[in-house]
Amino acid sequence: MLSFTTKPSEWRHLLNILIFACPGLRSCELVIDASIWASAPWDLGAQEVFLHPNSYEPRDGGKSHRSFLQHVARLCGSSMRFSLRILEANTEERRRRQGMLEHYVRGVMMERELEARKRECLCGKVKLKRACMRDWGA
Repeated sequence: MLSFTTKPSEWRHLLNILIFACPGLRSCELVIDASIWASAPWDLGAQEVFLHPNSYEPRDGGKSHRSFLQHVARLCGSSMRFSLRILEANTEERRRRQGMLEHYVRGVMMERELEARKRECLCGKVKLKRACMRDWGA
């Protein structure tokens, strides 16, 4: 079982498997244990929770790691049904914060999909008829 305190490298490995070995994946439900309510910087907004869900992570200095939520957001796609559930979201404030975080993660997923589409050329037109590359070294 993975949790938000699991090493970032383990999250990356799991998400790499899901992204590359399961390209037909259409649904993802992420369930997070209740300890995130105490450890995440909720007062700083959804973006900060997304980047640093465990406020004890080193932010500056040391090696920069993606948070587990950043790894989950790599499961991008408009056809992907994503839902986020945090245990013990039993007050209106917690449900609101959970909804804001889910909305933010979905937004990042959609941005990633749009960026991937921008890199593809779908027009079918030949833009470059001839190219020459010279090696000026040695």
